[in-house]
Amino acid sequence: MEYGKFAEAMQRVDDILGGGSDYCAEHLKSYGTVEVTYEEAVQRHELAVSRDRITGGYARLFSDYAVAMVMSLLPVFPAVILCLKDRRARMAELIYTREVSAARLTVVRYFALVTAAMLPVLLLSYVSNASVWGLYSGERLDYLAPLKYDLGWIMPGVMMATAVGMFLTELTGTPIAVAVQGFWWLIDINMGFRSVESGYALFRLAPRHNAGEKSFFRTQDYVDNFQRLVANRLLFAGLSAVLIIATILIYERKRRGSLDGGSKIKRALSVLGNRKNKLEG
Repeated sequence: MEYGKFAEAMQRVDDILGGGSDYCAEHLKSYGTVEVTYEEAVQRHELAVSRDRITGGYARLFSDYAVAMVMSLLPVFPAVILCLKDRRARMAELIYTREVSAARLTVVRYFALVTAAMLPVLLLSYVSNASVWGLYSGERLDYLAPLKYDLGWIMPGVMMATAVGMFLTELTGTPIAVAVQGFWWLIDINMGFRSVESGYALFRLAPRHNAGEKSFFRTQDYVDNFQRLVANRLLFAGLSAVLIIATILIYERKRRGSLDGGSKIKRALSVLGNRKNKLEG
């Protein structure tokens, strides 16, 4: 059977299954493999040594797991807890009377949260990377690779999750940011599970580059998509800055008494709860 007819048959199967299955045209390539020639293997090895200097591939793999599985979600929790702490301790009004500006207070808290989230990442990335240094004695390793990937790949995700937590908590006075970030993270992970080996879409919360031990972590694929990755990470760093600016404005309006979003939301929830009770009664 010619490949064209085979693809048409598989497309009909995909249509029957509702689309997006393993039988669609985009995923048929996963059913076949092409042997790598000796020359191609040598070229890939040389690229990994010259471009990644070995450690870059391992740092990239760590970044994939860290961003996708942990750091694009967990930082929202301490951000929400910190922002709610003032209200629960009934210290918000006291802080509002202080001379410190809303911008300074918000920015200091933001950088403190981001720093606290990044410190264990930096430590674990070096522990992970250092575990393979002994395997490549005699090679010119890049000992700054974990730091580069931590700051360039992982930190924008941390910044975004933290900014979402601070913005929504300050706006609503509720921990709704946890649900919003969790839902976003879940959608992003599930939409991109087929592009684990190379997922650099502009609006991906967690860019993926996870090829395991194949081809020295697909260095050429990373090089080809480097500009897309940079655009993605800069976009999320910029969006986080916008959210922090919005958080400052909200905090300043609350300080002046012209905004109390939390009370409005709680009243709305209370009304909905009363209506539900009446209907059940």
